[in-house]
Amino acid sequence: MRSRWFVVFSKMCFICNVFFLAYAIGYFFSLAITERYTYLAGIIITVAYFSFILNFINACILVVLLLKGIRNAAPVWLLAFNIFTFVFQFFFFF
Repeated sequence: MRSRWFVVFSKMCFICNVFFLAYAIGYFFSLAITERYTYLAGIIITVAYFSFILNFINACILVVLLLKGIRNAAPVWLLAFNIFTFVFQFFFFF
């Protein structure tokens, strides 16, 4: 049985992770998005940093759900993407 609140929270993390990937691509390739679209770049950077906190909370909740015995808390592709980007964020920020 899937818990609806965890699926919604995982989808919110997914959206924030997409913003993080946009930020990481811009950071690595030194795209000049900050010069032309400062408002958009500010939103992307803010959501990208916030996504690390959300991913940490998501991973903690996932561990608790797994310890309780709830195996299919959310779709597998969603959890895999969130965990992959959380590991990438960990190495990116630290």
